[in-house]
Amino acid sequence: MSETTQFTGLPMPVFTAFGWAGEANAIKFALEHLDLFIKTIYSNLSPQAKAALPFWGMNQEAQTVYLATNADPERGPYIAFYARPMLFEMRISITDKAAINRGLKTAEKSINSWHHIITELGEDWHLHLQQNHIDEESGEVSFYNDLYKDGVEKFDPESCETITGRAAFLNSEVKWITPVHLSYRLDSQLAAGMSNKLINLVIEQIDKSLPFLKVFARQQKGSLTSIGKSKSTTRTKKRGVTKKVTNKSEEEIKKAKGSKAAAEAPQPEEFSYTASLKKLHLRKGFINMTSKHWPFFAKTARTETREVSVYYDGKYDEKSTVWRLQPDNVARLVLGDESHRWLEDNFSTDARIQLQVVRLEGDKIQIRLQAA
Repeated sequence: MSETTQFTGLPMPVFTAFGWAGEANAIKFALEHLDLFIKTIYSNLSPQAKAALPFWGMNQEAQTVYLATNADPERGPYIAFYARPMLFEMRISITDKAAINRGLKTAEKSINSWHHIITELGEDWHLHLQQNHIDEESGEVSFYNDLYKDGVEKFDPESCETITGRAAFLNSEVKWITPVHLSYRLDSQLAAGMSNKLINLVIEQIDKSLPFLKVFARQQKGSLTSIGKSKSTTRTKKRGVTKKVTNKSEEEIKKAKGSKAAAEAPQPEEFSYTASLKKLHLRKGFINMTSKHWPFFAKTARTETREVSVYYDGKYDEKSTVWRLQPDNVARLVLGDESHRWLEDNFSTDARIQLQVVRLEGDKIQIRLQAA
């Protein structure tokens, strides 16, 4: 194809060319379209994605195109794009033993953030953790077992911790390697019907997957702190401003000092709380904690609300908030519409619900909800 040819989509002949009856001319036609596809993807990547994936190309033997973190794709994380008769697949793979070890060791140290990074991608993504055997004499790698092969929404926190730990341990052994694959798939007819809109969809999914890629990237060290890390802020003190003095009762002053001290005191990284649900809680979509819990959410003594990520039934609701209720500083979780519907559908009056509250990297807070 000409360098000036514009991408208009991947027509069905691109997908059917790689079937059992694929002929040389059909495959040539398909590879030309895939080549234009990857060039268009790369030129339209966000600056962050382009920095993370500076290399692109085609693997003639595998009949795929790819974006990669390294000039040799298999030395680090890479994204391969497959067009096959039944599906279009975007597959992130880490197959280098050193890169796997680097990423899984990092994930183990920040297991809550690691779980959030994977499951936040959504139910359209699938995770595949393999256990492959390395022949000590020939170096040949052969499949041995699947540690996990399912949708990310089913990768619950307990499974995440157990499987990640096992994969990290096995990969540290000479005779084992545990490749990691993360896939986003579309029906081939749907992908073909999207025409050039496929580009926007793929770029959106690449941006969503950047935190996962960074876990295994060479520059990532020690923890997941740099992923989603909030920027520090500084306060500039204004001169010549006279503060308005108001008369306050001793009780008000004492309470204000207590709130400030609680907000500034070191907070744990997580806590659990079990609440009893009343009819009003279910109808309005909120769950009350206690005044002892509010300091966990308070950024400053003046904080009144705190946005949180609610994890329930393998899904996320990013539109939930914890409120500070006056006058006793009780922490109230106010659910977003999606998690509110789930609460109404799955719980009844006087049922008990457990809140597992964890502080993720970047000072983000996640609340897991499940029946007590």
